[in-house]
Amino acid sequence: MAGKRSLSPSPTQPLTKPPDRRITQPARRCLKSISTTFETQPQHSLIRRLLWFAGLWIASVTALTIVAFAIRLAIGTG
Repeated sequence: MAGKRSLSPSPTQPLTKPPDRRITQPARRCLKSISTTFETQPQHSLIRRLLWFAGLWIASVTALTIVAFAIRLAIGTG
């Protein structure tokens, strides 16, 4: 039976218990504060979120335009 592995441990391998996965008290407090923080924050309106999206998009397009213009000036095609 070459190549087949046994599911039982060999006598030379010690049995190890699985790691303890309980949540410690400080971690539990942290998780509780995070969950209550998200629940108590007011929901932003759709218009406000769309304005943020548009503002970030315009800022990124502007930054890309400035970088592209600087590259064109550096290589002398502009």
